[in-house]
Amino acid sequence: MSLNDMNAALIIVAAGSSTRMGTSVKKEYLPLNGGTVLSETAAVFLKAFPFSQIVIAHPKDGIDGAKKALYANPENGELFSATRFIFAEGGNTRQSSVHNALECLYHQSEKKALPQLVLIHDGARPFLSTGLVTRTLEASAEYGAAVPALQPVDTQKEIDADRNIIRHLVRADLAAVQTPQGFRFNEILEAHRKAGNDGKEYTDDTEIWDNYNSSKTHVIKGESSNKKITYPGDIDTSKTGGKKNMIRTGIG
Repeated sequence: MSLNDMNAALIIVAAGSSTRMGTSVKKEYLPLNGGTVLSETAAVFLKAFPFSQIVIAHPKDGIDGAKKALYANPENGELFSATRFIFAEGGNTRQSSVHNALECLYHQSEKKALPQLVLIHDGARPFLSTGLVTRTLEASAEYGAAVPALQPVDTQKEIDADRNIIRHLVRADLAAVQTPQGFRFNEILEAHRKAGNDGKEYTDDTEIWDNYNSSKTHVIKGESSNKKITYPGDIDTSKTGGKKNMIRTGIG
């Protein structure tokens, strides 16, 4: 079955508090390219692939703010019209927010229309290319799970609680992972259900997959421009770079 024949869904995680931004507005709701960080992130994905459903994981009691941010750019109206958007309340952790979003997809989809693949993406990463979306989907379909990553530029060390180096890591064997992270839907949902009962806290969905699945996550090449907005300066310095990326890859 070709990728175009597959039913794929997308989860955009935007349920955090953005406390490190030091602003009264969540980073996903900040203005960007005629819309918001959230709206332009969703637009990149829909320009890459006709996702059947997109789940927006938002803060508790924050559905109105999420909707306002998502539909902020009127130029996205036609692009968004063929996709069903679902708004899912996030939890206290990223793990619980993603789990809630996966459960929403499961319970709000007709059983025959459950997605075969799902991509999970940070709402504060608006500068990815359509090519990265497509490559992640293709690798997910082939391997079951896939993640874009970059090799660290700096030499990496493992340290102990006293900040002493205890292990010298080989940079060529390391990968700094990004999102979107792609998975076969039924299997990542089942993995999240098990992870929710094992008493551990996971910050990354590939770790949950690898912990509860016999196949491992396949790594594809990431993009240096696919940075996560964390501090106020990130979006200021990223506006130009993001716009150049969109022009270069035909995203706008």
